[in-house]
Amino acid sequence: MSQKAPVAIVGGGPWGRALAVACQRAGSETWCFSRQPSLPDGVRRLESIEEAGKRARLIVVAVPSAAATDVA
Repeated sequence: MSQKAPVAIVGGGPWGRALAVACQRAGSETWCFSRQPSLPDGVRRLESIEEAGKRARLIVVAVPSAAATDVA
């Protein structure tokens, strides 16, 4: 089996958590930047949004539209 690309999810709300779990279950090393204190099993915490670019080849922004300018 080929190695899956690492994925970073920015946003730990319901949508971000669901994406993180799906990526992790599909075999990708999965990172998440979230204000939530806990993350799903197997998902690693990012300490900053900038770290996402260092850890992952694919970055998904999963935040409410009102918060999009805060993470851009």
